[in-house]
Amino acid sequence: MNSIAGIYRFDGRAADPALLERMLASLPPAMAGPLSVWQAGPVGLGVRRPARAAAPAPFPGTGYPIAADARIDNRDEVGARLGLDAARLAAMSDAALIAAGYAAWGHDAPAHLVGDYAFALWDAAQRRLFCARDHFGLRPFYYHLGAQFFVFASDLHGVLACPEVAHRLDEVRIGFHLAVAVADKTSTFYQDVKRLAPAHSLQVDAQGVAAYRRYWRLDAAPPLPLATASAHAATFRHLFAQAMRCRLPPSGPFGVLLSGGLDSTAVACTARYLMQPGGTRQRDRLRSYSAVFDQTPECDERAYIAETLLQGGVDPCFVAVEAQGPLAQIGDMLSVTGEPFSSPTFYILWQLYQAAHAHGTALLLDGIDGDTAVYHGDAYLAELARAGRWGEFFDQAHKLQAHGHHTVDGLMKRYGEPYLLDLACAWRWRAWGRAVRALTPYTDATRRRMLAYYGLRPLARRYRTQVGRAFGQGAVSRRPSLIGARLWQETALAERMAVYTAQTTMPPASAQEEHARLLEAPLLAHVFELSSHVSRAFGIDTRHPFADRRLVEFCYTLPGAHKLIDGWTRPMVRQGLAGILPEAVRLRGGKTENSAAVTKALRRQDAACLEQVMAHSRQALAPYVDLPALTEAYRRYRHSGNRQDEMLVWQAATLALWLQRGASSTPSSRPNNLESLSTA
Repeated sequence: MNSIAGIYRFDGRAADPALLERMLASLPPAMAGPLSVWQAGPVGLGVRRPARAAAPAPFPGTGYPIAADARIDNRDEVGARLGLDAARLAAMSDAALIAAGYAAWGHDAPAHLVGDYAFALWDAAQRRLFCARDHFGLRPFYYHLGAQFFVFASDLHGVLACPEVAHRLDEVRIGFHLAVAVADKTSTFYQDVKRLAPAHSLQVDAQGVAAYRRYWRLDAAPPLPLATASAHAATFRHLFAQAMRCRLPPSGPFGVLLSGGLDSTAVACTARYLMQPGGTRQRDRLRSYSAVFDQTPECDERAYIAETLLQGGVDPCFVAVEAQGPLAQIGDMLSVTGEPFSSPTFYILWQLYQAAHAHGTALLLDGIDGDTAVYHGDAYLAELARAGRWGEFFDQAHKLQAHGHHTVDGLMKRYGEPYLLDLACAWRWRAWGRAVRALTPYTDATRRRMLAYYGLRPLARRYRTQVGRAFGQGAVSRRPSLIGARLWQETALAERMAVYTAQTTMPPASAQEEHARLLEAPLLAHVFELSSHVSRAFGIDTRHPFADRRLVEFCYTLPGAHKLIDGWTRPMVRQGLAGILPEAVRLRGGKTENSAAVTKALRRQDAACLEQVMAHSRQALAPYVDLPALTEAYRRYRHSGNRQDEMLVWQAATLALWLQRGASSTPSSRPNNLESLSTA
């Protein structure tokens, strides 16, 4: 894990190596290791390695100077395509391998790579800077493109350290933040700084002309051959083991983040399985880091964590995260992220990394976001509804309910009703009638009531919404409670939110459609970026096996019938890792939420801090926030702890704290407060 920065000037001036050093100076202490700078005329590249990392020297002699933060997982495959023998491949760094790939394939090179990467490469012959970011955005890449220069860095502070980059705030991004929405993958809270979108490359030429290109799409994955569920489960097991192997260190100890959930347990148990005699490597010590909640037992998962620990081979570390509240270290967290963030639970992850850093752990495996990568499979019900297979629909729905997922009524509303509504809106009343007759055995409602409930009433709602939108009175035109009137009007947020709402609320027609929507959602990239930020804060290399492109493509292309089996979500994990997962976790239905602990901590431990923020932030928030609405939401929250109000208060509070810090302040030294740490 490196930090990278670079500049390409179009105005005839030479790139300034001192500027690159400044751009890479605003890093957390754990990332402030050896610094290397390369400069030739208008182009300069910089690489800074973590303080305790032993990595190959940057700027390999390939003819293409490259600044890379990269780990390539399919090195053997890439080497074979490039005709490299084993000895030469072994001697090449990941950066050198990327450069060799570019020499062979040009701008198509990223399509051949599997792994986590962000890089910029100088092509002197073409006088262009070629940049790319990995498929899911696990390694960040921020940039500014102006009339006279292009500048990039691994974090916001690096780009903002360039004195020619303005620090103007992006009010559209602020508006979406106050609406509790992550609406795109490219904006930041600064107008003049952007993110390179995941799965995209960017070429910048000597005239400052930028060419963006998407090099990978989910829907380009080849369809799977017909196979049984058990055969697909065996393939999943193979691909997951492959994803794990290429992320394990060659030797030495490492750590895993372990909750009692299916995904983190899959990572921990598969790591241990691969380390056992008969696995792929000798046994090393594996340390787990788990959040525990003594004061909020409904959030505690030690009973499930214990099932993994009983199998042996893991040194556990339990972190009593309730010793602090979400705002206890908010200054450090905002310094690292560079922007407000929408996750009140981030402080839990922060404390887990503090514990890992204190133990000297340099590499962590994390199970996020297995829910999205594998996908729960609920939308298979939409396929059953549209095929008229209502018996199977309700059989799966009742089993889902029994396993702790949703309710039958909720599943009917989400996946059954939209099909009936589509028929009604298309005036296909005969098909609608056939569908309702097929529904009759599974409901006590009369056909007249179903006509009202599944036909006329939702049809009227849809037409009212369409008419309202036409006259500027639709639901999406109503100003969200926290957004101030000026911000709402001057940024055209109504139109922007209408597009966002249409993209995120349209009921899916199939499991694959909903799976794609989740994988393509900006929220997923946001989650991975938060993980990257906390990794950099503590100099820990974090790796995400569930984000392996090969594994995700396989899970995406699975037929709907194999995404949901007998009411079991994620059946490929449950079946594919049988014998590796503890049975109590493998057959676990629902999952534990830690929102109750967050609410308790905010209202008790952080009450004074939150009160102070609310009392002294009016001036900072006034240009953006409806202050009376915020006051009322905060009053309700103090009284009842309503979680909807909690999110509104959190969004406003983090925005206020960020603004009061000067928005673009650089990271400071981070304390290692380990009072909440206990080991077993």
